[in-house]
Amino acid sequence: MANEIIIAFFLKKAKHGKRNNKLACPRNKSRPFEYYKQTKLKNMKKLLFVWIYLSTMALASADCSDWATSFYPNGQTLSSQGIMVIEGYGQASQVVSQFNTTYPIYLQSAKHKVKLTIKETNKGYGTLQVVLVPAEPLKVGEKYTLVIEKYMPQAEHHTFTKHNYSTQKYEPPTWEITNTVQNTLSWAKKPTETKKHYVEFGCGPSRSVAFSFEVKGSADYLVRVTLTNTAKKTKSTYYILPENTQNVAVQALSIGHSMCSGEFAFGQEVDYTATFDLVDTSGKITAWVGKEVAFKKPTKETRDEE
Repeated sequence: MANEIIIAFFLKKAKHGKRNNKLACPRNKSRPFEYYKQTKLKNMKKLLFVWIYLSTMALASADCSDWATSFYPNGQTLSSQGIMVIEGYGQASQVVSQFNTTYPIYLQSAKHKVKLTIKETNKGYGTLQVVLVPAEPLKVGEKYTLVIEKYMPQAEHHTFTKHNYSTQKYEPPTWEITNTVQNTLSWAKKPTETKKHYVEFGCGPSRSVAFSFEVKGSADYLVRVTLTNTAKKTKSTYYILPENTQNVAVQALSIGHSMCSGEFAFGQEVDYTATFDLVDTSGKITAWVGKEVAFKKPTKETRDEE
């Protein structure tokens, strides 16, 4: 609406000219038509500038979706007493915030219904993440589907689904229950900073700090990162799924956010510290031991070359 008002304002000026007496009458009375053309041209240039600016901002905003979801485990199996993590972005985060209040959430198999309890809620940069545990053990060998009761999508894409690689369709998340016991997770090499990323976009900057590390015990786990603003002493936490690198033994993750969303937002302050807990599929945590990892937030001046 604001954009339409601005454009209408300039269109009015382009049509009628400015309303003060000095500009309403041409300085050169012998060439009134030339003056009118020059005035109209200037106004049309202003209108064109505003139109280009608003169009650019609209395109930049269009790059940010209004809905996105992600789920863990991202595979097809779930431990009988394992954790689940659901993340919502945009309008999806509003729905996630109402799990077990407005929208009861549970797992349903052919013969068994199990309520999911919210163990932890973490707020990111434009996102909301909940960590869920079953209220009772799930039955090994059965397939359970995620059900969000009473939720009615407001748009076709406003659904809690994930890609099924077997059917090549987006479907409600379904897991087969296993009783797999994992080895205790431990650090082979603790996280070290590898790169600072900073890119400016129309909606704001994308900024993050990348870390690499090595873990012993399992290839399937999450990292529970707690970020501390050193000056303010404020903390925020988020569960992050590590990324693979070219070296099979080395994993990576980033602390920060993209243009639209991410796990963490940086404040005006420069100095931060982080701890990294390891979390296996059953929810067992290997807590961080030792000194916190200190780093500085990425800026235009401190970023590394892409």
